[in-house]
Amino acid sequence: MTKRSGPSASASKKIPPAPATTTPAILIANSQDNTAKMHLMYTLGPDGKRVYTLKKVVDGKVSKSAHPARFSPDDKYSRHRVTLKKRYGLLLTQQTEDTPAV
Repeated sequence: MTKRSGPSASASKKIPPAPATTTPAILIANSQDNTAKMHLMYTLGPDGKRVYTLKKVVDGKVSKSAHPARFSPDDKYSRHRVTLKKRYGLLLTQQTEDTPAV
């Protein structure tokens, strides 16, 4: 019996299947979990300071997220946002002391 070499020898080898991961089961289990996620929110109090809460609606007013927006260094649309803010006078450099920043 002769030993084969070359491309046909590697074609006869069987590749074992990849092991199954538990990720889909974890995702399904988490998606069926009906517990609400807690995100820190805030509303403005009567003195203008932030009042922090975990509720989405407080006294009939929708609260805002206390977390900053996601940042991406390769933001494709930042130039357009700056152009629009300049056009409508919303840049911080265009604000006066009596005009509050939005």
